[in-house]
Amino acid sequence: MSGDDEILTTLKILIIGESGVGKSSLLLRFTDDRFDQEMAATIGVDFKVKQLDVDDNRVKLAIWDTAGQERFRTLTPGYYRGAQGAILVYDVCSRESFRHLDRLWISELDTFSNKQDIIKMLVGNKIDQEANREVTRDEGDRYARKHSMLFIEASARTRQGVQTAFEELVKKIIQTPSLWEKKEPTIQPDDHDESSRATTGCSYMEDDNLLLNITSEPLPTKKAVKRKHDTVDEKTSQNLESTAKKKRNERVKLDLCQGKEMKSPKRSSLFANNPTIPEIDEKVIETATEEIFGSASSLDQMPVHPHIISCLKQKFNITRLTNVQEKSIPAILTGEDVIVKSQTGSGKTLAYVIPTIHLMQAIEPSVRRESGPIAIVLVPTKELVQQTYEVFQKLLTSFVRIVCSPLVGGSNRNHEKKRLRRGLNILISTPGRLCDHIDNTQSLSLKNIQFLIFDEADKMLDMGFADAIKKIIETIGKQMDPDKRFQRVLLSATPTTALSHFVDIILNKKALRIDISEEFNPESVITVPKTLKQMFTIVPSKLRFVTLIAFLLKIFNNKGKSEAKVLLFLATNDLVHFHYEILNTMLNGDKEDDIDEEGDLQFGHLLNEPVKLLRLQGDMTHQERTSVFSEFSKLSRGILLCTNVAARGLDVPSVTWIIQYHPTSPIDYIHRIGRTARLGSIGQSLIFLLPNEAEYVATLQDKYKMSLKGITPDDVLETLMNSCEKLKQHFETRTVIPKTAEQCASSLHHHFEEYVNGSPVRIEQARQAYLSFIRYYASFSREWKYLFHVKNLHRGHIAKSFGLKELPDESNNHTIKERKETFGSKPKVNKPIKTNDDEIDEEAAPSTPPPPPPPVNTEKKSLFDRLPFANKPVARTRFRNFSHISEFGSGLEVTSKSHKKKDKISEFLEKKRERNTSKHQIGRKKTRENK
Repeated sequence: MSGDDEILTTLKILIIGESGVGKSSLLLRFTDDRFDQEMAATIGVDFKVKQLDVDDNRVKLAIWDTAGQERFRTLTPGYYRGAQGAILVYDVCSRESFRHLDRLWISELDTFSNKQDIIKMLVGNKIDQEANREVTRDEGDRYARKHSMLFIEASARTRQGVQTAFEELVKKIIQTPSLWEKKEPTIQPDDHDESSRATTGCSYMEDDNLLLNITSEPLPTKKAVKRKHDTVDEKTSQNLESTAKKKRNERVKLDLCQGKEMKSPKRSSLFANNPTIPEIDEKVIETATEEIFGSASSLDQMPVHPHIISCLKQKFNITRLTNVQEKSIPAILTGEDVIVKSQTGSGKTLAYVIPTIHLMQAIEPSVRRESGPIAIVLVPTKELVQQTYEVFQKLLTSFVRIVCSPLVGGSNRNHEKKRLRRGLNILISTPGRLCDHIDNTQSLSLKNIQFLIFDEADKMLDMGFADAIKKIIETIGKQMDPDKRFQRVLLSATPTTALSHFVDIILNKKALRIDISEEFNPESVITVPKTLKQMFTIVPSKLRFVTLIAFLLKIFNNKGKSEAKVLLFLATNDLVHFHYEILNTMLNGDKEDDIDEEGDLQFGHLLNEPVKLLRLQGDMTHQERTSVFSEFSKLSRGILLCTNVAARGLDVPSVTWIIQYHPTSPIDYIHRIGRTARLGSIGQSLIFLLPNEAEYVATLQDKYKMSLKGITPDDVLETLMNSCEKLKQHFETRTVIPKTAEQCASSLHHHFEEYVNGSPVRIEQARQAYLSFIRYYASFSREWKYLFHVKNLHRGHIAKSFGLKELPDESNNHTIKERKETFGSKPKVNKPIKTNDDEIDEEAAPSTPPPPPPPVNTEKKSLFDRLPFANKPVARTRFRNFSHISEFGSGLEVTSKSHKKKDKISEFLEKKRERNTSKHQIGRKKTRENK
């Protein structure tokens, strides 16, 4: 077995990994059987060839050693194509190199390799340095099994495991004939004669964008050459000439690495070059749960005023208490500080509303308007303020002398001041709005406060309200008598370490701690309702949007169960706005122009029956958000697109599905799914994850004891087959009906792209949504960067999920191509946006020439005048809005940082004014004396 004729096949093998892990040393040991202690770093790509005998077969290995440095990464993706195997190397003495496998190398390999079933081998190198080991063998083995890879530990220095690694990889490749077997093309005979099978003389070798054109004359066949003794009619001769000319113009694509003919992909670009979806082990986990309802004791036995019990039965239809209510109400009635931890949807609001009203109605002399504020309830969002206020109002119908009112940012401050002057007994507010009134409302007196309640305390701390809460507590302490004390009640579903530190500061050390599941501590297991079914799906970027549409069709086109309410969580306001317009059009149809000239279906109408879509986001006014929340609560069938403003505390009736299109921290995940399966009702949740985010599932399973079931994108996309009649493909005609789920998905995405790119306004909305998504992904804290790192994103695939055909430039609002063609190499602002036809949008760019630049003002400007928006009439309003600490419009201004230099200047100016004043007074005195 020495000649090339006896070689079974030629295989392309990649060696990838971080710089310094020993990739080149492994290759040198395998090919030359030597080790170089001072081997230089690989620049770009290194290449070696070696023959290997495996199982009585000889194969030729073309081994590509890629550079691990970041500056060379743009060179290596082109060498990934056509590889049958890959060796991923990490250093067992460097945990960082092990972490980067998941963050970068696996996703890069799956993205740029054109073979979906490429064989991967994970190699842990440098096991000869056992004393410095940071990654155990078990960790490597688990990681390899998780990603369906072979695994071995090796040492290039001692030869251990090097030969075995390559042999096992090649064996696995040989056992997968589809990777390397050459399929002979089947040639169909022509209707005329053998001349149609003439060999063409034009061949091309292609590697990415590299084309090598080799031209030669076509080889004539016997029948193609006209001789004296042959008789060929003119028609046959013309056909032969056209056939030969056509074949001369054909291109045969060859793989530079293997010399094979590259077949054109049959799959849609939507399904090509997607990263491999990792397999997730669905662990059997006993999820921590708590009983919603307590003992079967009657509501009449509760030690509160009879009017409250009667109101609970009539207004709330309650006949028995939940577990948290049964344990919290007696504890709060004792007057001691209380901390309550219980799952979302367990009835925590009534757990403090009932005892608060009971204790207030029992105060002597009786509480009236003139008594002023007696209780303060602090919550994080405007929606939760309104919801809590409505609960208080229902229970206070029997105690009309007790007055309750909400205080929220965005509402008229003068109207709130007027209500405060008239007298309010229960204030329900965000911390920021209450601090605003403490500073600006003289009629607000907190000297009679007896109850201070913190609902969703951990969320308020996350939003930066810690200083505001301390200010409220200090103000109460200053205004009330030193001999008096007030009761503090704190409630949360997800206690954190920061919350525990805050509790130690503001609450009594003897506070009663109530945890329905177990002992109260920051590391305690977070509970979820028993009736909640959690699911996840791992979807490549390009398929995310069509998978979302398919899943919504699965929910609302389900026969017999089409009555559903869905909360769809997205990351930012721009993403909510973009998806609201697109989903409304695709599901319910384009109301403006839904029928084309030929009468064919133009776009949308995928649902059998229309569904109401609403949106709730942070940049809406208070009135708009209240109206949307109220309308969605009354619906029996609808979709609410929202940001995290709807993740905490909101009790929306009959929500059946929670869809998290953009994931966030596990704590927010738990609060989001808590909007369904409330008070024993049935609910389901689904979270969308990218392939590089797969470890998020393991985090929920291992750390938070969540039980999730996986569903594949293929199962979801099968739903589109029910709508294939409505997904007519836009190719040569509009009468082609898709026959497979892939064709349906491709047609749906084609419709989507046509709609987005059909209007400059929609293109701009898609761009803003794309840029907003990139900013959201880059904003994750360092704690979660190993899962959500912006470098793991494939920008082109993300842009395609928004229907964009050009990748937007993240430095401004224009695509890279448009910036280069229209504005030159340097980015410029305030330029018109080009349409797909390379024509300037007339609305965006008026035909009149731009006005001359304004004259330069040489006068000295104040600090405010030098701001970029100072020349606009709304400048001061905008500057004031920027001072708000959150999107919820709390009204609390950010405390400015002290600057020593600024303080010294102010002090100097103050002294100078005093000296000038005293000099002026002395001068006037001398003048009077002289007179």
